[in-house]
Amino acid sequence: LLLRDCRRNASFAGLRGEAAFVSEPQFNKAPATLPVLRLVGEDCRLVPGAELPCSLDTILSMYKTMVRVSVVDQVMNSLQRQGRISFYMTGTGEEAAQVGTAACLGERDVIWAQYRELGTFMHRGFSIQQVVDQCLSRASEPGKGRQMPVHYCDASIGMQAITSPLGTQIPQAVGAGYAFRVGGEPRCGVAYFGDGAASEGDFAVALNFAA
Repeated sequence: LLLRDCRRNASFAGLRGEAAFVSEPQFNKAPATLPVLRLVGEDCRLVPGAELPCSLDTILSMYKTMVRVSVVDQVMNSLQRQGRISFYMTGTGEEAAQVGTAACLGERDVIWAQYRELGTFMHRGFSIQQVVDQCLSRASEPGKGRQMPVHYCDASIGMQAITSPLGTQIPQAVGAGYAFRVGGEPRCGVAYFGDGAASEGDFAVALNFAA
């Protein structure tokens, strides 16, 4: 009944089941209608013609990271609400976007994240102990307890430090990517950001630089 109500009230053709579904990515410069990539149907099975992009072990690993991130978020957010730490930002509902994209990147690719991308850190090996150390401002963590909570950093896994100002990481990632290209290095700079950062001037500058 809930699914039927959603379909009846939906404005997106994909939710109504009326979209042009495809099982493989299609890249067209000016399509009349945008196809919707779908690998799994409503019966939780692969749709005809679809293939998993990776092994089941890899998918299970990603799922475990997503669950781990969700639990850490709940605990740390609770500590913030109790006043034990000053600041915390959860990534609730964004776990798949973080972990899925991180899983596609190479080990030498460098990431500039923002507050909510704990999933990218943890999928690359950032531990729960490191999360707690940073959020509780322990002197033994890389920032030496001088950064605000959720401002993680671990250069050993290609994760640059999170900073408070919105959008500053976007031109940094583009600059690094350009340097990799000039140096002939087979890796890229990656930036994560939200709609708030997209309203900053750094976003437009980065797009121009990337072009």
